[in-house]
Amino acid sequence: MKIFRNGMTFGTILLWGVLFSQQIEPNDAYKTVLRMKLSLDQNPLIHLDELKSAKMNVIHESCKMYLDLERQKAPDEKLFVQAFKIKNDVENFSQVYYNRALPVKIKQNIKYNYFFISSDND
Repeated sequence: MKIFRNGMTFGTILLWGVLFSQQIEPNDAYKTVLRMKLSLDQNPLIHLDELKSAKMNVIHESCKMYLDLERQKAPDEKLFVQAFKIKNDVENFSQVYYNRALPVKIKQNIKYNYFFISSDND
């Protein structure tokens, strides 16, 4: 009977482990924000010193804050506020118009007259 009891205990522990150790699937908002953050990490524009890159940095920081709140199991109200903040930052970023086209250099018409150059050996 002792062997049977140890087997039942071991089986119960395994059963509890299987039932309660299932991974929790993250929600769609978490997945979306994670994709946004990863795409911003890969974008080289974020490292430049331009108006758009400053707005992208703000979005990147907001995404990191949302992911941190989600990992800390923050209340839904805080997550909603952070998601609203990300939405506003993205709208501000989409309204930025930055013309990166460089102006065309105008050639100056400089004419050199080589006939009137005098030398000291004359």
